[in-house]
Amino acid sequence: MAVMKNITLYLSSKCTFFSIIIISVITLFFRFYFFPIDVPLNSDALTYFWYSSEISQIGELPKNWTPINNGWPIFVSIFFNIFDSKDIFMLMQIQRFISVLISIAIIIPTFNRVNETRNIIRLLLNQDFNQYKIIICDSGSTDGTQNLESEFPEIIILNVGSDKWWTGATNEGIRYAQKNEFSSVLLLNDDLKIPENLLSTLIQNNKLYPDALLTTAQCDINGQLYYGSHFNGLFKTRVNSKTSNNINVIDCSNGCCVMIPLSILNTIGLTNEILVPHVGGDISIFIRAKKFGFKCLIIPEIMIYHTSSTDYVKKVSINNILTNPGSSLHLNTYLTIGHELYGNWFRFVFYGVKNHFQYLKEVIKTIKTLLF
Repeated sequence: MAVMKNITLYLSSKCTFFSIIIISVITLFFRFYFFPIDVPLNSDALTYFWYSSEISQIGELPKNWTPINNGWPIFVSIFFNIFDSKDIFMLMQIQRFISVLISIAIIIPTFNRVNETRNIIRLLLNQDFNQYKIIICDSGSTDGTQNLESEFPEIIILNVGSDKWWTGATNEGIRYAQKNEFSSVLLLNDDLKIPENLLSTLIQNNKLYPDALLTTAQCDINGQLYYGSHFNGLFKTRVNSKTSNNINVIDCSNGCCVMIPLSILNTIGLTNEILVPHVGGDISIFIRAKKFGFKCLIIPEIMIYHTSSTDYVKKVSINNILTNPGSSLHLNTYLTIGHELYGNWFRFVFYGVKNHFQYLKEVIKTIKTLLF
């Protein structure tokens, strides 16, 4: 029986792997079938093309000029050297092909945080990697967030509706990425300070670990460092990972900065935004990804910094602690995440006793805070 079980698990993992390969090949086929191959590059793409070509020809970085962000063209020049072609249109097609394979949809959910959103856009525009699209998923802001599209023409703002919280907003961004056939999505908070090499470092590690979720080390406003978490033992006790200089496998992190190949999201599906509308939407992604055999890796060489924190007690009243979509104690979220984590209701009810007590303790604490 043990042998048969191992064979079944092996075949199941193989089926998942080959399914991802088949989906990727079909996606590329349709992308290139309908993509105009005889149209020259223009705008920034043409600038990057000439820069890549010159690097390929002289074997070093040009000294007399450089684009504002040169990480992407330097990367493309490697492939120009490999193919060593004198045909300009062929080299342009190589650049297009790489762009299709490596294109990130940066999904930023927001609501009435125009200044934070503007700041993160500026930081992203200073990245040393350029194959991305910034997608602001705005839940009906009234503070001028919608006007950012005129300030930054290169971004896209999706007005997802005022009924969308974190999960619903990110789901809309993921649907946009699926429709436009990006290779990966980066879920990103707006209240962060990020290094200039964030995207290029994530891309480099994506090449090494193409079937994994990638996240970063974090520092909160109090200076507390976070390197992801593990769910330990039979009782699934959540324990924060220790500080490390090495890339490590973790069970979960939060959704403030996580890169996910679209092939993984196509496999695990979207998070249920009705049952898990806000807090916990990110945890659900990590749990379901692990269930399908995908790993989550922490990249400790990248540190991002939070510039604010959220007081979830202020989002609720005494009457809707368990039902307010923005509540950290949302009951349907607790039940849904619990079922996903433990695998079935029996295990959740009995093995999750410690978590149940902690949940009730937080409910009582919140009630006392609201009353007194």
